[in-house]
Amino acid sequence: MGMLTGKHKDRSYLDDYQINEEGQYEYQGTFYRWEEPEKRKGVQQGLWLRLTAAAVLMLAAGCIPAPGVNHAFYLLLPYAAGLGCCIWSAMALGRMCTEDDPMREHVFQTSADRLPVTFLLACAAAVICVIAEAVHLIGFNTEGSILWGTVFIMLEAVAAWLLLTNRRKMSGLTWKKEEKLSE
Repeated sequence: MGMLTGKHKDRSYLDDYQINEEGQYEYQGTFYRWEEPEKRKGVQQGLWLRLTAAAVLMLAAGCIPAPGVNHAFYLLLPYAAGLGCCIWSAMALGRMCTEDDPMREHVFQTSADRLPVTFLLACAAAVICVIAEAVHLIGFNTEGSILWGTVFIMLEAVAAWLLLTNRRKMSGLTWKKEEKLSE
């Protein structure tokens, strides 16, 4: 298989797999190792706990009869984007957590390297939802729906805080790049 170019460049990591003596493919590329492997399990559990809590809070916020949730496209679009980012973050976090230490470069690039950005995007979507619901409550006649609007705002705000905390934790992790796995 030759070197991939153009739009097939995203599969160039396949060049790092070489056939060994037994005829099996073996990864010969770059690896990334946790700088503090003893903290790995605790960090991963914390990331999962906060991400799950944020996703549950966002789902719960969408299920309550807040005035903006039922009618306002400017609230529904960031709400859907935030849930989508949470789902993508869960898939990337799952991939990162199931990979051995050291992690292959292409797995690192599609999981650990992108997680801070997706956590931040999900957090931004939740903040936009808070602002949009507040605008809806202030600008429109809500007739007794202020309680549900406030509950929605609180749920989204806590979800945003949890996602921002995950982003900080992920950004604070350090990885050691190794060209070839030492035997």
